[in-house]
Amino acid sequence: LASYKVGRLIAKDRVTSFVRAPVTEDPEATEPKRDGPARALGELVTCPYCIGLWVASGFAYSLVFFPRQTRFVTTIFGGQAVADFLNAGFAKLQED
Repeated sequence: LASYKVGRLIAKDRVTSFVRAPVTEDPEATEPKRDGPARALGELVTCPYCIGLWVASGFAYSLVFFPRQTRFVTTIFGGQAVADFLNAGFAKLQED
């Protein structure tokens, strides 16, 4: 859940647009640059599934070296992911 949430945060949220800005056409957009290494990196940071794999790997390594702090951080982001799912479900129920 935490890797899902952090992946979405990096790839989609406005707050992290500075991360995507160097490798996208428009800082607010999610379209990667047209060619070269910037394109490859742009594809990575604009795709929540792609970046989620790397985030999960980072969490796995962090669990080895900093287990207590990593559990704390993943608990926060996991809880936020659950809240996102519940909010989306509630919004969907309100539409019908």
